[in-house]
Amino acid sequence: MLHSLNHLLGSSVKCLNDEFGSLYNAYISEKTWRVGYFVIQTGSWLHDRRVLVAPAALRTPFWSDGLVYVDLTRQQILDSPPIDAAKPVSRQQEELMNAYFGWPAYWSPTDLPPPELARDEGPSTLRSLRELQGYTLAGSDGEVGTVVDLIGDEPCWDVPYLVIETGGLLSSKRFCPSRFVTEINWAERLVRVDLLAASVEESPDPPSSELPDALFAADVEKHYGSRGSRT
Repeated sequence: MLHSLNHLLGSSVKCLNDEFGSLYNAYISEKTWRVGYFVIQTGSWLHDRRVLVAPAALRTPFWSDGLVYVDLTRQQILDSPPIDAAKPVSRQQEELMNAYFGWPAYWSPTDLPPPELARDEGPSTLRSLRELQGYTLAGSDGEVGTVVDLIGDEPCWDVPYLVIETGGLLSSKRFCPSRFVTEINWAERLVRVDLLAASVEESPDPPSSELPDALFAADVEKHYGSRGSRT
């Protein structure tokens, strides 16, 4: 099932035996384009602490009655390794979290850092959803628009699409497959894709709902398969 990640932000979260907080953010792997962690803003019982929660901890179905449920207890959260979710998350911190909770790693074995880096902090490819919003999307022949959302696919939580708001008088939203991303330039707040700008601009009109369905996704794939020619 496809979800607008931006639409999910602010959702209420409950753990197994108590109120938990709200969904604050999501970290996306730049290499795999998969949600690595969700960030939960906890309630007053943890003094508004922000906690990383892997998708593996989410109860299926993920979305029910406007709530997000996680298969964790209050004590598990209290005892979890401290992480400042406002700062970049290192690979060592990720490994500590995964080992504590018993979560599988979202990265592949070929994505592991070299031994000398693994002994230190190690590189992380996690990027913040909140940070990405507002970045400019640029095709091979010019700018297309602004990144306003990402689409996540439950239950694997791949991120197949970026949602782009095109510029000009006839501003509209368009979906761009993440597989075409070639670079994210954080200094310039820019996402580059290996596509012509017109390929994105002429893609199918998205549904009015915040939740795209499988039929619309099929139309998008057909468009980029036939007309989204690379340079």
